[in-house]
Amino acid sequence: MSMVGTLLYQVSLDSSLRSFQYNYLMLLTPTNTYLFKRNMIHVDLCDFCFQYNEDCEHLEVLSCSTYLE
Repeated sequence: MSMVGTLLYQVSLDSSLRSFQYNYLMLLTPTNTYLFKRNMIHVDLCDFCFQYNEDCEHLEVLSCSTYLE
């Protein structure tokens, strides 16, 4: 088993939280960029600031100033 899989079982007991953590770590979180690539939405900009592409890095670092306010 990979190190990520092993850590998920050590960090959380809740299966839904484990699933979210795995998807987030594997960059499978349904951000606007992810949904845009699959033609599920028309624009991949952040829902809060409308300036940058909404991907995991944008949300993780919380670089969205509108979201922080």
